[in-house]
Amino acid sequence: MSEESRILSRHRDPGDHEPDAHEPVAHEPDAHGPAFSETEGADASGMDDVRSDRIIRRPRYSLSEALERLRHAQEEAGLSGGPVAVQRSRGVETLDSLLEDVRAELGPQDRRFLLRPSADGSRYLVDAVTAVRWQDGRIVLCEERGASERILIEAGDEPDIAEAITDLVAGDLLARESARAAPPDEAPVGDTGNAVQAGSAEAMPVRRGFGFFGALALFLLGMLVGAALLLAYGWVTIGPSTGAS
Repeated sequence: MSEESRILSRHRDPGDHEPDAHEPVAHEPDAHGPAFSETEGADASGMDDVRSDRIIRRPRYSLSEALERLRHAQEEAGLSGGPVAVQRSRGVETLDSLLEDVRAELGPQDRRFLLRPSADGSRYLVDAVTAVRWQDGRIVLCEERGASERILIEAGDEPDIAEAITDLVAGDLLARESARAAPPDEAPVGDTGNAVQAGSAEAMPVRRGFGFFGALALFLLGMLVGAALLLAYGWVTIGPSTGAS
């Protein structure tokens, strides 16, 4: 070893040593990318393990529970955004409750008005041809005759349509009372059955009786005919025998 080498070895840091072949060597950062070491790779894989072990939090309620919460919130806020079928069913129940007193006053003996929900619950039946329907956000009282439909009354809510039905029932009862109180030859306007009977009565000829004097004349005529028959009988039986004696 030369003198220069001995001087350099004397001033070298004791911690400095030659790299061993089995010892990992850290690479200097490359200009084209960040430096990567085996230790950093191990740390990255450990982070992946931590992420894979993380607990996933599920929603607090299901879809059906969310729908129920929304419906409840809409009911409390007074909104009308529920399903059409639910609104119709509630409307039928409300109208049936409002007309309960009218139905009780009519009694079971009155068969003119039904005042009850339909079998499928989609309408409210007033009578055989009149019903209440809920359509396009409206409440209508319509007359149904076969395939045709005629709207009689349109209302904004169930109390208004209940008042209209009450007036309709009262008007029909008054017309029936007038028909019973009127003479047979004076049918009230609007009563179709009595009007037809009155028309047929006008078409038939009027039959008038004889009266008292007519009956008396018939009685006297009968007496005269009877007396004439008795005289004729006496003349036939008594007259010839008297002439022979």
